[in-house]
Amino acid sequence: MPDTFTIRPATNCDHAALCALFEQMDELHRAHLPWRFRKPPTPARSESYFEALVQGAESTVLGVYQFNEAARGFHEAVGYAPIPTRLRKPLGSPDVDR
Repeated sequence: MPDTFTIRPATNCDHAALCALFEQMDELHRAHLPWRFRKPPTPARSESYFEALVQGAESTVLGVYQFNEAARGFHEAVGYAPIPTRLRKPLGSPDVDR
């Protein structure tokens, strides 16, 4: 079967799978910018934080899922895209502090 991907809004059930991807991104940042990014002592994204992120009115998290034939139809998370749904004013707007 060719690679099959599904893109859909993330749900609370995606917490563990997407946090594993977030951790890969976090590790990349820590490796390349160690003076700025450090591993936190607790999980970086708690379930309550993730729930607020996926259910909040100001953002949408899209998950990218790939069909895993070995897991008999289980779709595993292979990517994500957090998208702000509330746009901020651009720099240079009269009422934005510089």
